[in-house]
Amino acid sequence: MVFLRPSLIAALILLSGTWPAWAFNNVTTDFGTPVVLLDDEPETRHAVMVALGELAFKSRETLGVSVFSCDTCHPDGHASRKFFFPGLSDKPGNIDVTNQILTHIEDGFFNPLNIPSLIGIAHTPPYGRDGRFPEIADFTLFAIINEFAGLPPSDLALEALVAFQESLAFPDNPLLDGKGGLTPAATDEARRGEALFHEARGEGGLSCASCHVPETYFRDGAIHDVGSGRASKAGKEFETPTLLATTESAPYFHDGRFDTFGEVVDYFDDYYGLGFTEMERADLVAYLDAVGGGTTPYPQPKDEVHPETAAKLLEATLGGDDYLLTDIVIEKVTAELFDYRRSGMGPPPETVTAWIAALRKIEPAAAKGDFDAARAALAEFRRLVAAAENPPPATQ
Repeated sequence: MVFLRPSLIAALILLSGTWPAWAFNNVTTDFGTPVVLLDDEPETRHAVMVALGELAFKSRETLGVSVFSCDTCHPDGHASRKFFFPGLSDKPGNIDVTNQILTHIEDGFFNPLNIPSLIGIAHTPPYGRDGRFPEIADFTLFAIINEFAGLPPSDLALEALVAFQESLAFPDNPLLDGKGGLTPAATDEARRGEALFHEARGEGGLSCASCHVPETYFRDGAIHDVGSGRASKAGKEFETPTLLATTESAPYFHDGRFDTFGEVVDYFDDYYGLGFTEMERADLVAYLDAVGGGTTPYPQPKDEVHPETAAKLLEATLGGDDYLLTDIVIEKVTAELFDYRRSGMGPPPETVTAWIAALRKIEPAAAKGDFDAARAALAEFRRLVAAAENPPPATQ
């Protein structure tokens, strides 16, 4: 078997001007969980936006690049630790987003950046490694348009993407209290590390907690030069990252240069001349492990199906005259209904078949821009669903 060198792979993609299937076959990543729309029914418009946002986040149509979705690099909003694209990555978890293979805009450097986690993003403005974006919407638009050369999303799609990202909560962490302090469940090593974290050392009388403020999600919302940058277009100052939910987001720093908390502690010890002993370094690592841990409960699959969910999502997409989101919803819902029909659960198969047929009448009308006709087809779908849920009484 012949393996292409990474540089040759990148060059061939660049020369071809397209994304051939074999290029993606060389990409390693870890996708998030599949979207399941119909196992629950959103009760509010915000819940509808979150559901649409997850669907858009995990759809390749959003970026306009047939091989990537937002979820490719951010599985379920986390930072992918496996992502590796030969020619664009120097190590797993990194990607050069200023390369014309992706963006058609070349900055002249091979400068992969570490893929950031989006968990807790609602609480961590400003955004971007250098904190240039005040709002999640600004950050999202930049990623789609500048980093992946995609088309600007519709207002509805952008609202949905923001709503989904804002729903990505920090994991539950029994080792932390409501103010970022360790609870009695933490180990002695972590508690000693917490004391060191708050201890002023080196020049300036600052501590780790001066920037990574526990009460504000272990960050200060500012940018700093900690010696990790270089004189380039990207500058040398970077936004203070949160320390929450970090045990599973290695490698660390903007360029992913460090694979472990131990290496991070060693770097700051050396750079600032903090004079930590070997035991103190170990205690700080234990503290970072405690702060960065936690568990994220994933919703359990349900047996029931809520076809009215499809109607609510399509009501929103058609109300916004958004063909792309409408098409994505119909494709996903019809696939789920096919599975539902095969399961033998719920209404008779012919009833589910009628639902699918009604949904399929929506897409061509929306594709023509005839959203009134699409909404009329949606009304027919709703009528069929209501008839199945409230059948007429049997005649004697």
